[in-house]
Amino acid sequence: MTAFGLFAVLGGPMCVAPALAQSGPVAQAAPAAFALVSGVVTSTSGTPLSGVTITFNGPQNATATTDGNGRFSVNLATGVYSAVATKGGYQTGTTDEIAVTAGTPLNVTIRLQPSSFESLQQIGRVSSRASTAARTSFNVTPASQDVITAQVFQDNASTQLRDELNQTPGIISALPPAVNPASPGAITFPNIRGALSFETAALIDGHPLAVSDFGDFVTTFLNPAVFSGVEVIKGPGAAAPEIQRAIGGTVNFRTLSPTARPAGDITFGVDSFGGSYSTLRYTNTLLNGKLGIALVYAVDGTPGPPGTTSYQVFSLPDAFSVYHDSHGNLVTPAKPPPPSQQPNPPTQNNKNNNAVVPVLAFGALAPDTFTTHNELVKLRYNLSSATSITASYLGEQGWSDQNGNNGDYVPTNFSPGAAYSGSYPTGPTVVYKNPFGYGDEWELDNEPIFQGEFRTSFHNDSILARYYHAGIVRDQNNGGRFATQMSPVWNVKLYGTQTNGAPLNGLDPFGQPYRAQETSGWAFQSNEEDKIYGYSFEYDHPVGPKGDLITFAADTNHTDGHSYNPFGSEATATVPKGSTQDVTTYLLRGQVGFGERLNATLAYYLTDFRAHFGFGNFPIATAKTPSPTPTLAFGDQNFYHSDARIGLAYRASRDLSLRFAIGSAVAPPYLAVLSTPNKPALICGVPGQAISPTCPSGVGPGTAAVASTTGANVLPEVSFGFDVGGDMRLRNDPSTVLTLDLYRENLFNQFVKTTFANGTIAVPALGSAPAGTYPLYVNQFGNLSRARYEGIELGINRAPPVGFGYVAQGAVLRGYALGVPPGGYPGKPGIVNDVNFTDQSVSNQAIPYAQGYGEISYRTASNALVLFGATYYGPNNDWDLPAVWFFSGSLRFPIHDKYTTFQMSVDNLFNRDSDLFPTNFAGIQIPFQGGQYYATTLKNYGPRQFKFQISHSFGR
Repeated sequence: MTAFGLFAVLGGPMCVAPALAQSGPVAQAAPAAFALVSGVVTSTSGTPLSGVTITFNGPQNATATTDGNGRFSVNLATGVYSAVATKGGYQTGTTDEIAVTAGTPLNVTIRLQPSSFESLQQIGRVSSRASTAARTSFNVTPASQDVITAQVFQDNASTQLRDELNQTPGIISALPPAVNPASPGAITFPNIRGALSFETAALIDGHPLAVSDFGDFVTTFLNPAVFSGVEVIKGPGAAAPEIQRAIGGTVNFRTLSPTARPAGDITFGVDSFGGSYSTLRYTNTLLNGKLGIALVYAVDGTPGPPGTTSYQVFSLPDAFSVYHDSHGNLVTPAKPPPPSQQPNPPTQNNKNNNAVVPVLAFGALAPDTFTTHNELVKLRYNLSSATSITASYLGEQGWSDQNGNNGDYVPTNFSPGAAYSGSYPTGPTVVYKNPFGYGDEWELDNEPIFQGEFRTSFHNDSILARYYHAGIVRDQNNGGRFATQMSPVWNVKLYGTQTNGAPLNGLDPFGQPYRAQETSGWAFQSNEEDKIYGYSFEYDHPVGPKGDLITFAADTNHTDGHSYNPFGSEATATVPKGSTQDVTTYLLRGQVGFGERLNATLAYYLTDFRAHFGFGNFPIATAKTPSPTPTLAFGDQNFYHSDARIGLAYRASRDLSLRFAIGSAVAPPYLAVLSTPNKPALICGVPGQAISPTCPSGVGPGTAAVASTTGANVLPEVSFGFDVGGDMRLRNDPSTVLTLDLYRENLFNQFVKTTFANGTIAVPALGSAPAGTYPLYVNQFGNLSRARYEGIELGINRAPPVGFGYVAQGAVLRGYALGVPPGGYPGKPGIVNDVNFTDQSVSNQAIPYAQGYGEISYRTASNALVLFGATYYGPNNDWDLPAVWFFSGSLRFPIHDKYTTFQMSVDNLFNRDSDLFPTNFAGIQIPFQGGQYYATTLKNYGPRQFKFQISHSFGR
C-alpha cells in the first residue's frame, strides 16, 4: 500500500533533463529570468495519463494539467522546485529536485504508480537509483526501509530467500535448533531487529498470511523468482497497513507485475550436489493496453549436500526396533549405561545420555532431498487509466526429506564387550543420532494464495478493494497409515555386543545383514492446516497543493487453524479443529508537509482480535484407567487494541535526509499458545509410563507431580519504540549512499512457557511410584514482564549500473529480558538478565549480537559481472558457532549478446564448517541460571556449493 509514487526518469538522478526539442502544447517563449518546463506523464506501464494535476512549489507557485496525450508545459522562474502530481487511481507523486535555470528548457517525464495494496514502500519519497543491482536507494521517508530486488537474488543464483535476508541489516532468516542448516529443507522464518518470528509481520503483496497456528511464516519453500522484491519496514514505520505482530517491523514479499511491453527471462542451472533448477518468467500487456499479464514457473530440485537420495550413515541403534539375524533368530543389542552412569560435566545442564554406547549400527537413511515448484499467474484488466481489476494466483508445492534435515551427530565413546572384533574402531567417535528409525520421513508443503484487487478513482481520490485467501497444508509422515502399523523390515549392520556378550561384527553369523523392524506404533504423521481469507478497503484523499494525503483503510480476516496427529483425537491436537482467529484493523493515516523540508506521517490503528480455541481436558489417571481419554473443550479470548505511530522526515539538503519514527504495536497469542491442554497432576519421570510427564530441571524422577494448564489467560504482547536515522548521498557520486539507524523497542508481556512450584498435591500411584502427597509443579504459558530490542544499523553502498561497486553494511543487535527475578523463571533457566535471547530462553530462536555483509563487484554494459561477498554472523548466531564469516561469489559473462549469459556462483567458498550434519554438545555454551550452562548443537553451514546456469532475457 503506497502513499506516494512518482518516477521522473529522464535526466538521471535529478529526474529532469534539458530538452532536445520542445513538444506538447504550444507555449509562449519564456522571459529571460524564466524557463519552459514541459513533458509527459505516464503510468509505470508507459500509458500516457490525461487530467493529471501537477503543482510546482518554489520561488513561484504554478499548476499544469496534462492533455489527452499526457503532455503539459509551464513557465517557471529560476530556482529549485518541488512538484506534486495527482490523479485519482494513482499514488500521489512528489519530487523536490527540479532545478530551473533561466533560459534553459527542461523536458520532464513523470511516471505515476497505480494505487495498489501490493507495495508498502513510499515510492515517491524514496529516490531509487537506476541500477541493475538495485541494492542502493536513497531513503527520504520517515521509516527505516530496505528493498531487496529480484536482481540481487539473480546475481547470487539463489533459489531460496535465506542468504539475501541475512545480508540485510536488521533482518535475520532464523533457524530453529532442531534443523540442519546444511539441508535445503531446513525451516527458516524472518525476524526483524531481533524480534522473534511471532513478533514479525510477514505479508505477501501487502496482505496477511496464514500464521495463526504458530505465529511464524516459513519461507523455506518460496523461490525468489516469483517476486519482484522483498520490502522491509523496520521499527515503528507508519507505512505498514497493520501492526499486529509488527513488534520488530514488517516484511512484504511483492510478486512480479505486468509490464507495458513483452519482457521476461529463461534460466536453467545445475548445482554441484547433482540438482537442477529452471525458471520461466514472462510479462506483457495485451489487447491494446487492456490486459496485463505476469507468468512465472520456477522449479528447484536437489539431493542436497550428500549428493544422493539414498545416503546411509553409521548411527546409534534404533531403540524401538526388534532385531533378528537372517535366519530369524532374535538378537538383543546391549543397552548403554543409564544416564546416572554416563560421564558428563557437572555444570552442564543438558546431559549426553549416549556418552558411552556398546552398540553402533549402519543402515539409517539420512538424505537431504528437496524439491519445490512455484507458480505465479497475475492478470490485470484495465477498464480505464484509473480503473483496473487484478487477479492473481501464487502457488507453492514443496517436498523435503526430513532425515537429513532433523538428524544430528552425537559424540560418543564406542565401548563394546570383550568379544567384539568388528571393523568399526572402538573409542571416541561421532555417529548419527537416528530421529526416525531406519526408514525415511518426508515433509510435504502446499501453500496456495489467491487474491483479487479492484482499483478506481473518484475525482482525485483513489479507492482500493481486495479479497485474499491464503492457505498452508503441511504434512510430515514416514509412510505409515494407521497407528498400530509395523514398519518395513530394514537391513542393517550391527557393531558391538549383545546383552549376553555375543559379538556383533557387522554382518550376522551367516554373512548377511541383520533385520530390524518396529513391530507397533511405527507410523508417524503430523499435519498442519492454516487457512485465512479476508477483505481490504482503502480510500486515499489528496489535500492541498503539496502532496498531503489522508488515508482511511480497513482489513478484516478470518483464520481456521488446525495442527494435529491423525492417529490421535482432537483433544490431543496441538491446535484442535474448530480453532479460529478473527482480526479486524482500522487505519486512519495522514501524510502532511510542513514547508519544503519537513514531512510527517501520523497513523492510528484500532485492532479487534477474537480467538476461539480448543484444548484438551485430561482426567486423572487411576489404576483402572491408567491412560484416560481426554475431552475437548473450547474457550474464547477477545480484546481491542489501539496503536499510534508518528514519523518525521527532514530533508536537510538535496543529499541528506533525516528520519524519526515512534509508535507501538501488538502481537496476539497464537493458537498453539492458547490451545495448551489442561493435564492433571501426575508423578513425573516414572519409568515405563508413557503418560508420566517430564520432571523439571533439578527434580528427580518420581519425587514430584507435574500438571499443565491451558494458555487462556495469556495476555497479548505490546511494544513501544522509536527509530532515529538518516541517509546521506555523496554529492560527487550519487550512486553511493550512507545510511544509519538507531532504535529501541520496549516489549511487555512476552510469551514464555514456564514451570513453577505451586505447593503440594495428593496424587494416585503411577507405575512404581506410590500414591501420596508430592510437591506440585505447573507447566503454563505466561508473560514476561519486560524485554527490550535495541541496536544500531549502518551501511555504505555503491552500486552503479556499470563499473565498480561495493557494499559494507551491518548491525549490532540486542534482544533480552529485563527484570528477571533472582533465580530466574522456573523451568526457563536460559532466561538471563541482559543476555541476548538464545534458542533455550523464551523461544527456539537465537538473536545474534551482530551481523554484517560486505561485497565488491564490477559490472559491464554487456551484463558481465564479477562479485565477491562475505556474510558475518556474530556471537549467539543460529549456527551456535563463534562469530564467523562465510564467503560467496559470482562470475557472469555474455555468451552471445548481453541478453544471453553464463553464470557461475559459489556459496561457502572456503568450505568452512562444512559437515553434513550438526553435532550435539559441540556448539557454544549458553549461560544458565545457577552457574550452569547449556551445551548447544553445533549447526554446521554445509559443504561448498557451486551453481552453473545459462540465462536468456528479453524486453529489457
